[in-house]
Amino acid sequence: MIHEHQLALGNKNAKTLAPYLNRKLEDTELLICDGCAKPISLVDEIFYECKSCNFFLHRSCALFPEKTEHHLAGKLDERVLARAVHLLDFKKCQGCNMFGNGIFLWNETACFDIGCASLPKKIKHEAHRHPLNQLKSPGDDYYCKACANDFEEGTDCIIYGCEKCEFYVHTKCAIRLTHLVKHRLDTHPLYLILSSKNVADHPHEYECEFCSKQIYPGGWFYHCNTCDLSFHNHCIDPYDWLSNLKLGATNIYSDAHPHGLTLILNKRS
Repeated sequence: MIHEHQLALGNKNAKTLAPYLNRKLEDTELLICDGCAKPISLVDEIFYECKSCNFFLHRSCALFPEKTEHHLAGKLDERVLARAVHLLDFKKCQGCNMFGNGIFLWNETACFDIGCASLPKKIKHEAHRHPLNQLKSPGDDYYCKACANDFEEGTDCIIYGCEKCEFYVHTKCAIRLTHLVKHRLDTHPLYLILSSKNVADHPHEYECEFCSKQIYPGGWFYHCNTCDLSFHNHCIDPYDWLSNLKLGATNIYSDAHPHGLTLILNKRS
């Protein structure tokens, strides 16, 4: 059971719910889905909500099947809210290799967050001429073409790759690194560079303007052609280890404490 109370359907454009949702818009309230831990748009998205628990779900997350078949992991027949069992019982997704506290589908050998469980088996990426298939990690003899990091030995993470060409990328690198981003460090759009050959009239060495460290030219990075500035994709990419955690979630319980708990981030100086 994902949530013990009945969820109401919400949408900004639905006239019957307009007063309640307009109040949220006036308060500039940010809604985070309890399923995928991603923002819910109050402008054009349909979502489900439980007002008493401050619990929200994208419609796609709410209607995602409780059982599904994964072509690499087999039947995923359990749909659970990771944080419902224990305060620190976050789960690690084998798709993106990140911890989360939203909805997970799993069996005895595999565990996927709801986002990775819904990813396609095959994608077409501009970085490679062949389609990329979902594969199990090839091991530490290979590295990700995007971030240039080795695949961890002994992990069961799912990646995208072309076995014929031995071209492999992490799932999160293939899906989350967008072609163009806007960033406060540059007034111009930053483009994802898949090969240093695509940057004209530039020396062979690149330095990240954010961390001042050298950029490996064999990986992907962001670049501004107008200002001739370069950035590591992990310095620009907004997704970090907190990306799949819903902070402020209130429906958390622990055997060590009799009352419901709220997840907050404790920033230490």
